[in-house]
Amino acid sequence: MLENPTTGPPKDIFRMTVDPEDAPNTPTFIRIEFVNGAPTKVVNKTAGVEYSDPLEAFNYLNEVAGANGIGRIDIVENRLVGIREECTRLLQVLY
Repeated sequence: MLENPTTGPPKDIFRMTVDPEDAPNTPTFIRIEFVNGAPTKVVNKTAGVEYSDPLEAFNYLNEVAGANGIGRIDIVENRLVGIREECTRLLQVLY
């Protein structure tokens, strides 16, 4: 299936992100506040949710990104010489 470069991956191969075609068609507005270059607060302006704990904020951002189809990585490997090329597709920008 993935050995043929003209064939795309099946939808269920990604566990942490939805297919961008299945992602919401409305924007999610996120504000990240920084102090001295470190993130201190994450505010979802769309849902009215706030996180100040760094771990909770990190996990929440992963959840929101995955729900919007962000963070997918395509890995193409040349088996002849063992070279991998990784390309990250950012399909939506969080603001």
